[in-house]
Amino acid sequence: MRIGVDLDNTIISYEAAFVSAAKDMGYLGSSRVSSRNELKAHLLKQSGGEISWQRLQGYVYGKGIGLAELYSGAIDFFRLCRARGVFVTIVSHKTLYGHFDDGGVNLRKSALGWLEGKGFFAEACLGLSPGSVYFESTRAKKISRISSLDLTHFIDDLPEVLLDQAMPKEIEKLYFSPDRDGAPAGGLSVCKSWGDVSRRCFN
Repeated sequence: MRIGVDLDNTIISYEAAFVSAAKDMGYLGSSRVSSRNELKAHLLKQSGGEISWQRLQGYVYGKGIGLAELYSGAIDFFRLCRARGVFVTIVSHKTLYGHFDDGGVNLRKSALGWLEGKGFFAEACLGLSPGSVYFESTRAKKISRISSLDLTHFIDDLPEVLLDQAMPKEIEKLYFSPDRDGAPAGGLSVCKSWGDVSRRCFN
């Protein structure tokens, strides 16, 4: 087995981070939202909302990444991969810098720092090599990287990535979607938790 995993919204949960940052940046006022999707919808209804949303993304994925959380069960999955000697890699669609980010924070370095802080690279914890984390600037390049790694499984929160015609047909595609009921178009296997992912891969 050779398993590839997406990073943002698959390993890293930004739900609380987006809401917290939006409050701090004055984007909510008296409005109440409880999720990233609700927040995005709220902002896009406003004048200049697209720019506000992109500015918020640039902050949360960069300087504010410390607000982000690890999805429950993700560490257990990586530990299981290590215990069984299974090759695992992270492949992320992530540009170097965020849109409208005046601070010029390197998003890839921020993500690596977050992973390091969670013990992904510590030999005593997960022992993952930073060299097995790949950042690509476009979706097409991400899929090309996935193809080059000869993977048996890939886990992602975006069905449009998993269903892309360029994705290798032989890869088992696992759609990580904690909030979804039912299968999306294309008949993807839906995993609502990292426990589901572990069962799909190792049952």
